[in-house]
Amino acid sequence: MLTVREEKFCQEYVKRLDKAKAAVAAGYSKKSARKIGYENCTKPDIIQRIEEIRAEVKEKLGIDDHSVLSELASLAFWNMKDFINADNSIKDLSKMQRQKLKPIAGIKVTERIIKTGSGDKESIEKIITTELKLSDKRAALGDLGRHLGIFAEDNKQTKPNSSAPMTDSQFDKLLNLARETKANSSQ
Repeated sequence: MLTVREEKFCQEYVKRLDKAKAAVAAGYSKKSARKIGYENCTKPDIIQRIEEIRAEVKEKLGIDDHSVLSELASLAFWNMKDFINADNSIKDLSKMQRQKLKPIAGIKVTERIIKTGSGDKESIEKIITTELKLSDKRAALGDLGRHLGIFAEDNKQTKPNSSAPMTDSQFDKLLNLARETKANSSQ
C-alpha cells in the first residue's frame, strides 16, 4: 500500500516524466528530490502504480502502441512530392486525405502588395506566399528506430583502431574494394 505522498509522486511522475520534479510536487524537499525520485522509481509498488496510471491514461485517450507507431510513421515517411505540384506550387491541401496531411506542422501565408510603374501606368500586384512547416523526419525516424531496436546499444560495431598500422592483407582488400567501386561507378 502506498502512502499519500508516494501516490502523489506516481501521479506527478506520469505527468512530468521527471523524477526530481515529481518528488518536489509530491511534497518532498528540493534538496533530496533527486535521491527520493530515484529511490521511489526502484520500489516495486511504485513502479506498478506508475504502470497502472499510464494504462488508465492510455485507455482514457484511446491510445495504444499501434496508434503511436502509426502516427510516428506518418511523420517519418512523407515525401516533398506529396505537397508540391510539378510547377513547384503547393497542392490544394483541402483535397488531400487526412493521413497525408499529418506531417504538416504549420502553414504560414504572407501577402505582399507591390506597386510598379508611376502615374497612369501604375499597377498594383498582390503576391501571396505560402510556406509549409513539415515534421522533423530525422526525429521521427530516430524514435521509430529506437522503438524497433534498430539502433541497439551493443550492435557489435567497433571503431577501427586508427593508431594501429594496416596489414598488407588489409591494404590489399581496401585497394581492391576501391578499384571495384571505381569500375562500377564508371560503367
